[in-house]
Amino acid sequence: MIFKIVSHDLKMPTNNLLTLTQRLDAKIPNISTDWLIDYSKKINLIAVNTVNTVNNLLFWSNKEANNSVIIEDIFVFDCIHDILETFNIYAKVLQKTLSFECENRNLTVKCNRVQFLTLLKNIISNAIKYSALENGVILIKTFAEKDHVIITVEDNGNGDFENVSSIFFSTEQNKLDSHMSGMGFKICKEIATKYSIIISFEQSEKLKGIKVGIKI
Repeated sequence: MIFKIVSHDLKMPTNNLLTLTQRLDAKIPNISTDWLIDYSKKINLIAVNTVNTVNNLLFWSNKEANNSVIIEDIFVFDCIHDILETFNIYAKVLQKTLSFECENRNLTVKCNRVQFLTLLKNIISNAIKYSALENGVILIKTFAEKDHVIITVEDNGNGDFENVSSIFFSTEQNKLDSHMSGMGFKICKEIATKYSIIISFEQSEKLKGIKVGIKI
């Protein structure tokens, strides 16, 4: 199981590195020093994020093996901000826009930080992947609702929320495995079940794509 999780979470950063190195190779004949400095910073950032992802996954696997998962108060804003720092370069390469609206930066939830980050990374990654190919937009919001924290992630793709919802909540393993996000869905479902997190899907009124709700 852990090998599937590792390969899934490393797919995006390794693809980012591949995209950047291919662009570098194509531009070598006409490269400038300033452009090279800027580009090397981007490659280094993705490399660092890849190492951090590996460390997080190994930490998670060790905690799971020892059955000693740490539950703590987590600042939601900080988590999402850290994830967007990871995904910003990837989104720019694809010419997609990431926006984040936070009603209260002091909102906290009780969860294991690594697993909470893994849940959010998968959902935000899917939104980037399935947003419009040209001028893709991903909007993330956080706010309080009674005794819960709500996080919404919506995109401007052409996905059908009913179809995605049926795949996500399906008990048929073949149906989950046949979908491109099957492994990510499986991880999200396991984490959501473990921490009583409610995940919902609807059509985005604002962006017309899929809107994912996370209630914790």
